[in-house]
Amino acid sequence: MVNLLDVEAVVLGGIYAPLAPWLRPAVVAEIHRRVLTDAWSPVDVRPSVLGADAAVVGAAGSVVRAIRDNPTKWLTRIIP
Repeated sequence: MVNLLDVEAVVLGGIYAPLAPWLRPAVVAEIHRRVLTDAWSPVDVRPSVLGADAAVVGAAGSVVRAIRDNPTKWLTRIIP
């Protein structure tokens, strides 16, 4: 996928974020070996800043966006 999409970074998220110190060297080695453009455009491998909470934060953000985009819909649920 890195070859196909030409990404700038691979983010180790979720349960992989705390394991990044151990996973990163192997991932970087595979990128060096398999990514065609690595010599000209290196791919950064880093842990997610949200760590294991990324899915929860994303879910909460989608609810907040839905309320922000259409507050009347949510107010009618609370106020009969």
